[in-house]
Amino acid sequence: MEKENSVTKVLKPSGWCITPVHDNDYTDCLRVTVTDVMGLKYFKKACEATSGKPIPEDRVIPLLKKMYKAEHSPIRERKFWVEVKNCPTFVANHFRTHNVGVEHFHLSHRSDRTGVKDQESNRLTPTSFSFMCNAQSLINMARKRLCHKASPETLDVMWLIKQCLLDGVDFPLGELLVPECDYRKGCNELKSCGRYDNNGGRN
Repeated sequence: MEKENSVTKVLKPSGWCITPVHDNDYTDCLRVTVTDVMGLKYFKKACEATSGKPIPEDRVIPLLKKMYKAEHSPIRERKFWVEVKNCPTFVANHFRTHNVGVEHFHLSHRSDRTGVKDQESNRLTPTSFSFMCNAQSLINMARKRLCHKASPETLDVMWLIKQCLLDGVDFPLGELLVPECDYRKGCNELKSCGRYDNNGGRN
């Protein structure tokens, strides 16, 4: 069994935190952990199943990079467990709208479990959530959540996810997590942030 590869990032009031991060560090700050839970075994098997040919071990990583860019089906066998702690409840709700290739697990705020009255909780109440997802779902998620029209707090979480990937979990995938405008080379939002002009050029 391949060893799980995990990276944690936190966002302090003063900015990013340098890894490694220990469990008791910055407990009140936004904290994101991304874990590669399956390695490349089933990605390789999926590629071999569709091609009908064995893939040498030294060709797996180059093939992975090509498959990520092409967004072919075997990348859905790259699985990640994402944990987000100490974010506003409305941010958790934003991520919950992504439901293709994602399974969400949110901290319960039931009053009988937390001791906090329902009327004392609101969209700003700090919460935590986790989700299991695949590589394709992260690419799709980033297109909306790295957009400059997204809530800044939600963008922070997605940016931390990207940084975890770039910092050792899966660099080739992290490079491909981009906002919709970079993905499409133009903006299709109802009201643009101005990053791209009307002709698709970068401002």
